[in-house]
Amino acid sequence: MDPDDPAGLEIFSDTREYGFNFKDRAGNEPVMMESAFARGYDYTLKADDTTQERFRFPTPTDARRLLLHATLTYIYFVPPPGEMQERMQTQIAERIERGSEEEKAQILNVEIPARMGAMHTLVSTFPDLVMATAQREIALR
Repeated sequence: MDPDDPAGLEIFSDTREYGFNFKDRAGNEPVMMESAFARGYDYTLKADDTTQERFRFPTPTDARRLLLHATLTYIYFVPPPGEMQERMQTQIAERIERGSEEEKAQILNVEIPARMGAMHTLVSTFPDLVMATAQREIALR
């Protein structure tokens, strides 16, 4: 049973995600900025533009009215998938192995702590922020 629909009346639910990531020369995505070669997934909202989404769903044959609920949710940060985390760790380890003493010190003492601090800040922004909600009753023919 859906906790948001205890009466079991929901007939449709869908999500649209906006955002982008980067890919590297090997086509892996997402990747860290220093490996970025091109945009991968790219579906963004543009400032001062209007974006319209269409949803199609079957309606019950005996229904005369539907109540439509819409929510705009902003997700600040989505943790990278496991394979990206593994690639990142491998790339950092390779950079440390082949780097000069100065480069190793930079990676270990500056870069890694900065990334970890940023990651903790981003993760702490959960839960997602609900920007707007709307509800409208629709008459069916």
